[in-house]
Amino acid sequence: MKTDPFTNKPLRNLHPLIKNKKFEYEPLIDERKLYDGEPFFHHGHLATTKDIGKTVVDHGAEKNMISAIENAAKQGARSIELTPNASGQAPGQGIESIGTEHRKQISDFTKLNKMCVTGVHVNPSQVGNLSGFNPQDKTFSEKYRNYQLSEIKKGIDFNSDIQGGGVVFHTNEFARHNWSELDNLGNDIEFVPQGQDKQNSDFIIVDKRTEQAQTVPQNYEFNDIDIKRSNDFKQPFEVKIEKKNWNELKKDFNQKELEKELNKKFQNEEKIIDPSFSQSILFNLKKNEINTINSQLEYTEFKLKQLSTQKNEFKKLHEANLQVETKLTKEENKRMKKIYPDLEFLGEISESEYYNYKLKEATVMLSDTEQKYGESHIQKKRIFEDINNVKSGEEFGFEKSVNSLVDLAKYAKKKTDENKNIEKPIFLAPENIFPDNGFGAHPQEMKKLIIAARQKFTNELLKSGKCKNYKEAFKKAKQHIRSTFDTQHMGMWFANMKDKPNETSKQKIKRFKKWYIDQVKDTSKEDMYGGMHIVDGFTGHTHVDLGQGIHPIKEAVKIISNNTEGFLALNSEAYEGGDMLEKVWDFFAMPMRAPKTGIEADAFAKSASMSTIDSAFAGIQMHNDAKIVKTNSTPTMYNSSKSHPQETDMNQIQNWDGLPLE
Repeated sequence: MKTDPFTNKPLRNLHPLIKNKKFEYEPLIDERKLYDGEPFFHHGHLATTKDIGKTVVDHGAEKNMISAIENAAKQGARSIELTPNASGQAPGQGIESIGTEHRKQISDFTKLNKMCVTGVHVNPSQVGNLSGFNPQDKTFSEKYRNYQLSEIKKGIDFNSDIQGGGVVFHTNEFARHNWSELDNLGNDIEFVPQGQDKQNSDFIIVDKRTEQAQTVPQNYEFNDIDIKRSNDFKQPFEVKIEKKNWNELKKDFNQKELEKELNKKFQNEEKIIDPSFSQSILFNLKKNEINTINSQLEYTEFKLKQLSTQKNEFKKLHEANLQVETKLTKEENKRMKKIYPDLEFLGEISESEYYNYKLKEATVMLSDTEQKYGESHIQKKRIFEDINNVKSGEEFGFEKSVNSLVDLAKYAKKKTDENKNIEKPIFLAPENIFPDNGFGAHPQEMKKLIIAARQKFTNELLKSGKCKNYKEAFKKAKQHIRSTFDTQHMGMWFANMKDKPNETSKQKIKRFKKWYIDQVKDTSKEDMYGGMHIVDGFTGHTHVDLGQGIHPIKEAVKIISNNTEGFLALNSEAYEGGDMLEKVWDFFAMPMRAPKTGIEADAFAKSASMSTIDSAFAGIQMHNDAKIVKTNSTPTMYNSSKSHPQETDMNQIQNWDGLPLE
């Protein structure tokens, strides 16, 4: 096994799909000396400026994408992530507005200039999640989900036409209702929604059959009504009302007790097994209705018994009097009219005829009561079915998100297998977005999504027979299901962090940085990252130069790079322009690629870090493998004593290979 000559530690094996000259680089012997502090490795080699690139944003039409790539090349970027404009905004915008000819131009230009297109970022206005959750009305929509999947597939198609790589999209999967359940790895940290002191948000329950969602506000008060009535039904109702919100219900929630209560209410129906808290919520929402129905059933059962007894008595009297056929006297007839004014007497009737009438009357009343009893049971059964088919928004949304990831992974694998010319496997790279936007923003939530999707995809690959064993199937799942870590989005959790009494700002930042790095260490163990967006910031969504914010960017990048076995795209979100990318290189004290031997290498080793090489040097090196020579001034690729081309007559500038500058 190869070992590092400086640490004697074994070098990490390169991913089989990136073992080629385009990504592999042998470091110079003295290169390590150029670093301040501990260096990091990328794809098995010591990281250089070619390893951290930038996002390239299309602000208009397809031609702007090509010009934006050219500008990135002139800036010195050796790797880029493409972000087309949103589809449907205007003609000539979006991924599908970049036609086959222009895709070929992008592919040819980047390959000619030895640029790595790490993938494509699907415009955030097009894709927000994979669950189909609509944050506006807090409902789930299969139509909305399918639309977003179709947009991501456009990104997969685009990648297959360029160089492969990641398809980045944001993950605000669904509303998170309980912030206190976030796994913060034992750190002394509490997060809350912005503007709130409580760690809870609205609770969402979803009907699995109809996918209809119902929002229960966190301050919603349940009228817990208990109705009791005496057996003879002559005494008034005894009604007890207790108000509770779902936060209180959560504290009191007991699976066994709820199961016992539900099964008692539905003793003649199918049993509820292991009821969840979501079922508890719906049960409490329906409790008034349930109690009313149960009261009706109790009274109806009493009436059924009463009418059944009467019917049997009238039947016996009718049959007995048929034998006698005694006629009623006029006095008895008058008395019967007073007792039964609705009875029409057409002269004298026999007792058997009277009891026959009462028998028919009792039969009709019994039939009506039985119908009401049956309707109450049907109503009761429907409530039971509603409770039994409910899931929390988190449970339902998570299942939808995982299924979507697997469906997209299948498509990414298909396009990768079909195109043998692409240089990297096409993979999904969901990106953590803002904390308040919902599930997926927290690193543990993203980890949960990735692990579940990989496991499901592995199982499906095994069932399909496309992989020989579990190891091979899981390797494929890891290859196509990864994620993107945005350093600044991660840093936005600082704004949701609860203060401690008497805590200084410095103490709070220190506590937050520990949590940040602990999360990075934990999640990177899963080898779950396929890309990083590298930018600094404070508490809001801002992009500032590395080292100018409060987040531990350098440590995070090194940890993830050193723990990633597959392809990992490192890109600065330097689309604002200026010298942000060069400052990223300077922040990491990154050397540039250089010859391995001779006086040129000596000059490079002594002075060629980003702190001493200007942007002009970086920009032109992208287009030509120019030689670096030792001069009396800063090493430069120009046959001129001046380092900046804008200060020099362009006609006098030549590359050392003798080719014209253009």
